[in-house]
Amino acid sequence: MGLFTRKAETLNERIKNLRKKKGMTQLELAEKVHVTDKAVSKWETGEGNPEITILIELAKLFEVSLDYLLTGKEKEPEIIVISKMELSCKNNDVELFNTIDIQGKDESGNLITYYLEKYNCPKVYKAFIKKVGVKNILSSTSRGTSTYNKETIMKLIFKYSDVESLEEINFFEHTMYRDQWGGIHNSARYPGDGNYNVYNNKLVESLLPLMSDDSSILTRILSIHEKNMLNSIVNWQVVYTNILEYALKEERKSISDKIIKIIIELNNKSVSDYEEARKNEDERKKSRHRFVTAEARMIDNGQVYDNVRYCNYSVIAVPVTIIELLLNSGDIENAKKLNNFNKLFKAEFVADGTINAESMKKDGKASKDDIFITSCMEFGTVNIDKLLKCNDFKLIKYAFENYPICFQEMLEVYLTKKQYRELYEFAVDNEFSSIANAVLCLSIEGRGIEGIKSAIKSVSENVYLNGNAFDVNRKHFVVQKPYSYWDNRKPLPRITSEELKDKILKDLQLKIDKETLTNGLTKEYFESLLQSNNIELLVIKLCVKLEAILKCDYKYEGTFEEMLSKFTEKYGYEDDGWGYNVESDRSKLFHKLRKYRNGIVHPEQSKEVLTVDELKSLIKYVCEL
Repeated sequence: MGLFTRKAETLNERIKNLRKKKGMTQLELAEKVHVTDKAVSKWETGEGNPEITILIELAKLFEVSLDYLLTGKEKEPEIIVISKMELSCKNNDVELFNTIDIQGKDESGNLITYYLEKYNCPKVYKAFIKKVGVKNILSSTSRGTSTYNKETIMKLIFKYSDVESLEEINFFEHTMYRDQWGGIHNSARYPGDGNYNVYNNKLVESLLPLMSDDSSILTRILSIHEKNMLNSIVNWQVVYTNILEYALKEERKSISDKIIKIIIELNNKSVSDYEEARKNEDERKKSRHRFVTAEARMIDNGQVYDNVRYCNYSVIAVPVTIIELLLNSGDIENAKKLNNFNKLFKAEFVADGTINAESMKKDGKASKDDIFITSCMEFGTVNIDKLLKCNDFKLIKYAFENYPICFQEMLEVYLTKKQYRELYEFAVDNEFSSIANAVLCLSIEGRGIEGIKSAIKSVSENVYLNGNAFDVNRKHFVVQKPYSYWDNRKPLPRITSEELKDKILKDLQLKIDKETLTNGLTKEYFESLLQSNNIELLVIKLCVKLEAILKCDYKYEGTFEEMLSKFTEKYGYEDDGWGYNVESDRSKLFHKLRKYRNGIVHPEQSKEVLTVDELKSLIKYVCEL
């Protein structure tokens, strides 16, 4: 008896059998896949096969895989192998974890740290840290021989809120400090010496997103009073400002509000202690009391230098970028508070005008012009350089009429408006004792005004001579160089506020006039006139531009001929190569151009002749001028 093998089922037979299994007729199947019943009949008899797109529809309809429909065989399921290392983390199984070698990689080529990040397994993480020791990990990392990546370990510490490990490696201690001579040093020792400082700005930026607003690590970061602020002011300034800047950028308001509150409390306490101590000091010794920030850290508390024992008061001055972020977020109040601290601590700060302008925007009551002018204010006066950027004649004139442009003018505004209290407070805050004393002597209305004016004038002159920051427009008042390089006691010659305002407005009007007169008079325009042989219009337009330049840029007055003569007298001569000054070709052509124009507008005068090459040179000279 022979051996018989079962004939393999064909695609056509599978379609037929699956149809019958579903209890459908050929017509019902045809309707579901949008073909005719004749097409279905051909599939089942082997006279034809369905298209690939219809095969996919058939597989879905029969609830089988495409593999089965085509071959009659289901794809064997994949056998997923999971390593003990992964399984211990996935199940948070410490007993299984203790049986594996964590120094090597598993069958998938991954380290244990990969699975500690992937899964939430606090028990296994704790066992891992205990087994390897966080100091050992970072110590090895610093020598370049660690199995584990330092940043990955730090991310794990933050993920699992492992405050103990951070404390152990002194993460919160920044390693840079500035000595009493201004030198910057790194206090971190080699790991073998027992100090494991790992803090850096970039690392913090990658770690903070892992930290929730109520994490124990955040609580530890904000526990500033657990440390001696004087000994670690650099550390706290850097840590606090790094985290605050991140929180503001990422709009983590809960974190930023907490840090700002602590900074304000700390600074207020230091300022109060500072002021109280100075009250009880002899006038000569008051200067020994000083604020200490990270940017000017002294390590000499209690030490004696130049026979002076300094008393330092630790404070935090935030970077200007943080104040700007607060302004952008609409937190004007905190921006102003932190900015005032920076001014008091002699750190970099944002101009008051910038903050006040943002406050006015938020209030919505001030005009755009007043907001812009306010944004140009520094130390109570308008910064002329900032104001002129608007290039708006009416706005600049309005600012000059309503806002002070120099230190003395600012103080006189207080006096004119009888704002004696504000004047006194300003004088006291900035240690202008002569003004403060003069205001105190003003016991009767109208009496002692001259004394205040005299004090204001004297202080203003001193501010001006010393180049003090209060006189933001000092350079605009100078009309010539100092009398002598070595004698800086002599005052620099300068003009009055009214003279300066008139000069600026006049120059600005000339600039506007020039732009109006020369609008469209470009090199391309002149060349197009030359190319079209429109010589007379070319000559007239060249003269218009040249006359506007002489009047507006060179400040010459008079007729076109007079202005051109003044220009030629100063700039119209050149060396002929033999040591003689002769009239330049440019100067000759300018005069020839003027005469040619006169011949056009006054026909009775004789005409000059200008060649094409001369006209090309004139276009070049005028556009370069």
